Amino acid sequence: MNPIPIPDLAGAGSRSAYGATREPDLARFIRGGVVDEVQGRDDPARLAALTAYVAALRAPCPADERAIAVKEALDDVRRAVAAAAAVEDPALAGSTLLAAQHLIGLIVERLPAAEFPRERSALAALAGDLGALRALDGRAATIASEAPGWRARFDAVASRVERRAGATYFDARRLRHSFESQRNGLAGR
Repeated sequence: MNPIPIPDLAGAGSRSAYGATREPDLARFIRGGVVDEVQGRDDPARLAALTAYVAALRAPCPADERAIAVKEALDDVRRAVAAAAAVEDPALAGSTLLAAQHLIGLIVERLPAAEFPRERSALAALAGDLGALRALDGRAATIASEAPGWRARFDAVASRVERRAGATYFDARRLRHSFESQRNGLAGR
């Protein structure tokens, strides 16, 4: 046994070669990993969906620990829903919608409840809509037909959040101030 390092696939969509063999085609690289390396099924639809998912993964934060911007987080949701709408495999589409629901939850956590009640409620409803689509077994035709309307509703909420990005916990100063206020409040007890 001669193990080799497992390649990091974050940011794969912007690379020109993959793995130790420097394979130039991401789809061929993924197929090789799934079919040849771990003896998975050679299912073109699933491999295409997996390739689309991997291509959409963002690169990790750079060493300077750049903060995540609200626009980036919202765009992650948009990409996940678009990927689910493009996938023919119901299980993969459902998993991708579940990921989008999770990403929405991460956004809601960074919206102060007192200042963003409408947006938090609207985002929770949008996440619920994705859950309803998942309950339909992630049928591609249903997701594809519902995605544009869902996206329009999401974009309306997203634009309100983006306009007030400085009031969210995506803003480093706002987050730091919140932590300091909580720490000072606890110290006074």
